[in-house]
Amino acid sequence: METASYRILKSITVLTFLLSSIFWLSSQVVSVANQTYPVKNEENQEIGTVTIPYDYAESQILFFVLMVFSGIQLWTITHLGKRIVKVEEELEFTRTIKADPDATGQRR
Repeated sequence: METASYRILKSITVLTFLLSSIFWLSSQVVSVANQTYPVKNEENQEIGTVTIPYDYAESQILFFVLMVFSGIQLWTITHLGKRIVKVEEELEFTRTIKADPDATGQRR
């Protein structure tokens, strides 16, 4: 039985992972940093070159780090979160027995 906070945390992490992956991949595709293109005149003669100066490296690094971090967080929530849910269920069972020592947690 998953608690509401566990489901919300897992949903936010999955969303973060997917968005950061999409942004990182799009920054990889769009990256045209420091590429040189020829400049031609009307007679189709090359008269020089132009370099696109904008660099996407910072956003690529940021989204890659965010993607890796959220991936690790997702793995942690998925595998270790199951243990947390078991502990919460055991605590609930213990509270039930402390409130009513004759209770066994089973239906009659």
